[in-house]
Amino acid sequence: MIPLEPRELNSLIGDVYKIIKESVDDWVKVLPEALELKGQCTMIDRILPYIDKGLCEDSYQYQFVVDMKHILDSAQTEINKFLARETKERNLFGKFVWNSKRVYLAMSYRESFKKKAEEMARKIEKIMQLMQLADILNEPMVDLVKNHLSKESYEFWTTYVGRKISPDKAWAIFIQQYQFIYGRLDEETVESIRRVACINGTDLTIYGFVQITKDYGFPIEVDSLPPLHLSNVVMSEEGRMEITKMVMNLMSDHSSKKMHQSVKRVDLWYKDINRDDKQALRRRADEWGHYIVESRKKGMKSPIHKEAEELDFARRTISMFYQRYMAIWRIGRVSRGMLSDVDFPGKSRIRCFIRDIEPLDNANYRIVFGNDIREWDHRRPKVYNFLRELVQ
Repeated sequence: MIPLEPRELNSLIGDVYKIIKESVDDWVKVLPEALELKGQCTMIDRILPYIDKGLCEDSYQYQFVVDMKHILDSAQTEINKFLARETKERNLFGKFVWNSKRVYLAMSYRESFKKKAEEMARKIEKIMQLMQLADILNEPMVDLVKNHLSKESYEFWTTYVGRKISPDKAWAIFIQQYQFIYGRLDEETVESIRRVACINGTDLTIYGFVQITKDYGFPIEVDSLPPLHLSNVVMSEEGRMEITKMVMNLMSDHSSKKMHQSVKRVDLWYKDINRDDKQALRRRADEWGHYIVESRKKGMKSPIHKEAEELDFARRTISMFYQRYMAIWRIGRVSRGMLSDVDFPGKSRIRCFIRDIEPLDNANYRIVFGNDIREWDHRRPKVYNFLRELVQ
């Protein structure tokens, strides 16, 4: 029988725990299971002081230590491989492409980390029963992830949901107390929050709470939540790839012949107009509005009326593009990161859109549809305020 030295016991998980602790912030979205594995490592830290120092190979405590070492040695190897490849390929492909590629790489690790965490949990539960540590250590508490929460979110969870990692009926308690404090939410918003926070359709745990507060703040920025049809996959590898496709399609549409012709049509309409003169831009946009009204009353249309209709198509095309841009941006940090990485469409183009298209939308509202100008500030498309804040 070969006894284990006390110092070996203390160093068994040191390296692995350190690298998980230092890397897990970046992995919460790509490898959320790593956060759970970190929690299990913390539990081992709490158990080790109770392990007998003079262990023999036939001791169940010795076997527990050996099993943990085997699991964590394997985890360390996988982590190092992931980080090494991430560093290499991030430099090779650039951040935007790598953000989409890394989710494929992560897929092979997520299941492995999940199995490791589950196996560790079973063995930890068994050793706590055999050593009668349950009453001493109880179960993992939220302090294990306190550094991943803001002061307000931590106090909310511990005050209203409890101090456990996975409290009973956590979602029902959370959403009831949240609405009581921060105001009632409509059913669609509640469902969007649930799909993001309740990972894989399970009940809410502290890990899901960490994820949603990292992505959408606390109190939750409900206007930034992903559309309902995406919220059940957001931050998963499938969701990230869906967002990547959206961004790439948006970039492709922006460089299309249709968009090029639309921008050219707008430039031709404002030809000879001082683009810094807001009043001149508005007068020219109002001219367009009147031509549109006239064209709808005429059977045979003159060249100027046809030109006005072509401009109307261009206005709609460009507006729809920026509406889509706003929707993708608001999905979450992943989409915002991707758009920022490629500097697309750029502040200069955004400012041109606001300068040139908003007067046309205003003319469309007042002249074409005959609405009251006093209501414009309330009826103005939300995309303009959104973009103004973005380019400030």
